[in-house]
Amino acid sequence: MKHRNTYRYEVAQQRRRERSFSEKKARQIIAAIEAGRSLYQAAHESGVPGSAVRRWLLAGRDAVELDEGVGWFTVQVDRLRAQKEGQILAAQRAIIDAMAQGSYFAVACRAVGVRPATARSWLGMGRKAIDPESVLGVQCEPKEAYSEFVCDYEAVSAVVEVKMVAGWVQEAEKDWRAAQAFLERRYPKRWARQDEPVLAVAPIQLALSWDEATDDTSH
Repeated sequence: MKHRNTYRYEVAQQRRRERSFSEKKARQIIAAIEAGRSLYQAAHESGVPGSAVRRWLLAGRDAVELDEGVGWFTVQVDRLRAQKEGQILAAQRAIIDAMAQGSYFAVACRAVGVRPATARSWLGMGRKAIDPESVLGVQCEPKEAYSEFVCDYEAVSAVVEVKMVAGWVQEAEKDWRAAQAFLERRYPKRWARQDEPVLAVAPIQLALSWDEATDDTSH
């Protein structure tokens, strides 16, 4: 019984230590975030529960002293978050610029150094914050993070297509082949090529019995 009570006491003490702010742990978390970890990945690797980190941040919002303690920790987390958001925004702009030059989405992502799956997740998060009916161009109004990326993505896709079609039409005025190709694709019912039908000739099969083959060879 005494052993059980001692164990419970030690567990309770450990939980109190986890809840209480630790400058050493906080600095480990900040260093891990700077190395590329997310906030809660860094907290987990440092042995700090996510609930404790949230309490630190809440306490830091109201802290008077920002050079140490929870105030310092909150300032550092906010700084790193803003820095990461700035990097994401810069990557998104670079992707849109590459697409405006005619690159496919996945190619533009790789050229910028972003995994296409990551960029698609940005689009997914942005679409959740936008009215689906507004993601058509002019009426698209960014409301939250990543929603501006969705608006730019939808707009640049349309702009590039319009630009390419305009160039095609302009070239069609000079070259009849470009005009023909445009009409075939734009109005296929009236201008698609009517290729001559190809006659399919069934193969002729010859079936010879063994006797017939023997008679032929005997002469």
